[in-house]
Amino acid sequence: MQSVRGMVYSISPQSIPADQSVQVTVTGNGFNDGYDYTCAFVCNYTAAADYFWKASLETTGCYLTVHAQILNSSTAQCTVSQWNFPAYSTAFFLYEGPMKVASNRTLLQFNFSDGWIKADDKEVAAASEKELVVHGFGFNPQMQYSCKFTGADFAILKTAHNVTLSSMHCPAPFWNHTAEVVILEILLGERILYKRGGAFEILFYESVKQVSPVEDTDVAAMITAHGAGFSIAGRYRFTFKCPSQNIEIASEYGTYVNPSTLVFKLPPWETSYCSTEVSLVNGDINVLPLNPLFFVYQSYCTSVQPSQSLAIGGSLITLRGHRFDTNVICTFSIQDFETNVTANFLDHTSVTCKSPTVPYASGIGILRAIYSQRAISYCNYSFEFLRSGWDSIFPSHVSSNGTQILKVGGEGLSPPAGAKFELILHCADDPEYLYKLPCAAKSDTELECPMKPWESVECDTSPVLLVNGSMVGWYGQDRSVTLSRVMRFFPPSHACGIVQVLHHMLLQQEESATRS
Repeated sequence: MQSVRGMVYSISPQSIPADQSVQVTVTGNGFNDGYDYTCAFVCNYTAAADYFWKASLETTGCYLTVHAQILNSSTAQCTVSQWNFPAYSTAFFLYEGPMKVASNRTLLQFNFSDGWIKADDKEVAAASEKELVVHGFGFNPQMQYSCKFTGADFAILKTAHNVTLSSMHCPAPFWNHTAEVVILEILLGERILYKRGGAFEILFYESVKQVSPVEDTDVAAMITAHGAGFSIAGRYRFTFKCPSQNIEIASEYGTYVNPSTLVFKLPPWETSYCSTEVSLVNGDINVLPLNPLFFVYQSYCTSVQPSQSLAIGGSLITLRGHRFDTNVICTFSIQDFETNVTANFLDHTSVTCKSPTVPYASGIGILRAIYSQRAISYCNYSFEFLRSGWDSIFPSHVSSNGTQILKVGGEGLSPPAGAKFELILHCADDPEYLYKLPCAAKSDTELECPMKPWESVECDTSPVLLVNGSMVGWYGQDRSVTLSRVMRFFPPSHACGIVQVLHHMLLQQEESATRS
């Protein structure tokens, strides 16, 4: 069926880009400006349907209708301003009111073409693999597009994604070649999409992605720059900047391996530990880093001398290495005991620390060094604590009636200069009672600890020997000392007589009963 009025002969133009606004001229006869005319563009056309009624277009799911202006009985115009579908070759119909106007052809076709306009970036770091957003028109989200990057001698295809009607994402390839200008093309299958404005050029410029290793513990080490776009003709150097020390040094010129790899000899760093900021330059031009680059000049040890000490401590231990600072800590450990000793800074290659007193008479432990809570590399040494400590105390029973000398026996008891020994007697049944005796070394195997009369107390003790406040290791069988008290009698005075003596005895008896 078709309208009995008029007939359509042709349309012009017959193809437009999907994003453009264009006037389409319809030629024919019998057009009447007293009626309402509509231009219809149908993309899901089927020959079985004649679309006589304009309302039937809704069944297609893909069509555009615009008002047609009648210029005269043989000419009508309609303005196509927005095609919100993928590129299609559509069927064209002219409607007079609700009914289709007849055509002298089986089918008039009108093409909405696709194409692209630009990508957001015209310069890309060769190592970045950046997502390029391509803008265009008529893209079909259901189709698979390719992005073709063509250089001087080769081309790389990448699959596009996130396709919409007007944009898609093209992942830039890792440009493992010398920096250059490449041509970007968009393909749908084998067909190259139209590029409005001519070829689109992208500059892939050299860039550095990372360095390896990221820290150094060897003054003769090499360092590698990983990136893309490097040139065999380049003059590349690394610079290392330490803001905290206000130092900046440069490497020698690097060796070109391939467009993504450069190798350099790491310049020596003679001062202390530093996490340096790294820059790569080609001649006088900075090579763009994709991320901030850092390289750590680590502190590290090369030797310890001596690697042993008496368990009583006090030996001067020297650590040698590189890049030491003023805040080095020596950590000594043995079994469940660990203690930190502040090192004495000599220079960036050596520090000293005194071995501590450990609560064991002998054994194999560990010596480590740390700096700012960070372990210093290669500084984890086996450290022997030689036998030194005490194994006897005599006498094992003392009383409160006068001055006595406790003798402590053992090995390695000759203290270093300035050492201070103390013997602590602590009553097991009276925690508040603590008796401190200063001790003097008589030989490498004996200490003398003089006692003075003490208050009236009676108990068994387990003595503890300290040197400079640290406990000395015990390796004997029994170290108990019994304290006993002696009743003191006071001669009667002319004022008190025997009553005073008796009163004193009663008080002592009451005290004894109270303790019992």
